[in-house]
Amino acid sequence: MMDIDIDRAVRRYCAVWGRPLPIWKQKGGSRITVKYKGHPITVLEDTDGRFIMVYGGQKRGGRPCFILEIDPITKHSTMIDLEAGRWGDTCFTDGYKNSAALVKVAVWAAKRHGAVQLELTDNSTILCPDMIEKIHLPELSFITTGYTWYERQLPGLRLRSYSLNADFAERLAVWRENVKSRRWAEVAPYVMEVEDQGSAMEKAADVLARMKEAGTWCSFFANNMDNLRKAFGIERRIHGSQWYLSLSAAVGKRRRTTQKRRSTPY
Repeated sequence: MMDIDIDRAVRRYCAVWGRPLPIWKQKGGSRITVKYKGHPITVLEDTDGRFIMVYGGQKRGGRPCFILEIDPITKHSTMIDLEAGRWGDTCFTDGYKNSAALVKVAVWAAKRHGAVQLELTDNSTILCPDMIEKIHLPELSFITTGYTWYERQLPGLRLRSYSLNADFAERLAVWRENVKSRRWAEVAPYVMEVEDQGSAMEKAADVLARMKEAGTWCSFFANNMDNLRKAFGIERRIHGSQWYLSLSAAVGKRRRTTQKRRSTPY
C-alpha cells in the first residue's frame, strides 16, 4: 500500500504557494458517491477562494485519501497528495484496497470540473508492514519495471519542464535503458552474492517474486535502495520529481514495447 505523511506534505504545499491549511471537516459543498469498477468511494467537493477542492475517500481519523485542487480559470488541477492508507486502512467504503483506483478517481474528478491538465509531485512511498521502514515508490517501481508507479498508472504522463529539471528527462531515458539492459550479474554484487546471468529485469523479477512470497521484499528494498540505484547508474533521486498529464487527450493503455509486465507487490 502506498502511504505518505499527508499532513506534512500538505503543510509543505500550502507554505510554498501561500495557501491556508485545509480544514478536513466539511462545512459546505457537496458529497457524492463514485463507483470504480463497482467499488464505492465518497468524494467531497468544496470551494476555497477561486479553487475547487476535491477530497477523495476517507481513512481512519477522517483524513482524505487524496486531495485535488482545481483552478477553473486556468483549467489546471494539482494532486496535492494521495495516500492509500496504512496497513489495515481502506479508502473505499466497501473495504476495497487499490492505490491505482484512487488515481483513476482523481483523474475522473479533475475531468468532471473541466481540467485539461493534471500536475503532481511524485513523493509516493510505501510503508512496510512493520510500520517503521519506508521505501520511495518511484525508485522501487523504476528499478523493477522501468517506469515510475505514476507512469504505470497514467500513460502519457510527462516530466514537467523547468530550469532545474532541464536534463532530468534525458537522464531518465538513460536510466530506463540501464534497467532493461544491465545483466543481473552486474547488479547483484551491490546487494548480494550471485553468479547467475540474465537481464536485470528478468532476475530482479524472480528475486522479487521469491521475496514477495516470503514477505521480506519490503525490508530488502528499504535497506538496499541506495545501492540498487548505484547499480543501475541512477545518480539522482526520482522521488520528488514533478510531472504533468494532459487530460484533453484520451487516457488509454500504453503500447507495450517490452515484455509483459510482471506482478509487483505494490
